[in-house]
Amino acid sequence: MTSLCIFASGFINSKPLFEDSVKKFMEMIKYRSNVNHVMYSGNMNGLVGTIFEESIKHNIKVTLKNQFDDCDLYIALPGGIGTIYQIVKVIYYYKPILIYNIDGFYDNFINYLNEIQTLEMVDQNLYKNIKIVSSLQDVEEWLKIV
Repeated sequence: MTSLCIFASGFINSKPLFEDSVKKFMEMIKYRSNVNHVMYSGNMNGLVGTIFEESIKHNIKVTLKNQFDDCDLYIALPGGIGTIYQIVKVIYYYKPILIYNIDGFYDNFINYLNEIQTLEMVDQNLYKNIKIVSSLQDVEEWLKIV
């Protein structure tokens, strides 16, 4: 059983911006991956609500969690401060995470990570467990190799 923790925005305004991409992502999870359990945190608004709805629609086990220590994989979709906190926590503990950079959403965050690495303000192995992609095909490929 492969469990996937998904970090995403729980704010309602995020839904119209990224809902189609999240729906395609969840369809790919169902039909082209080994993931059979999705975990998320937050409320039922925004992209988090879409993740929940699509999990139910595609008969994927879905669980609301506040702690993510027992996930096999971690993926970040567009989100706000809470999502950034979750990403940084996973990075800090050297767990593998994929950042799905839909429409360049995380470009500034990625620039920040590059800058602190260039300035040697972070472990030089920062990117060892981080994969950044901008296409659904790249997400699918990552899921095959982790």
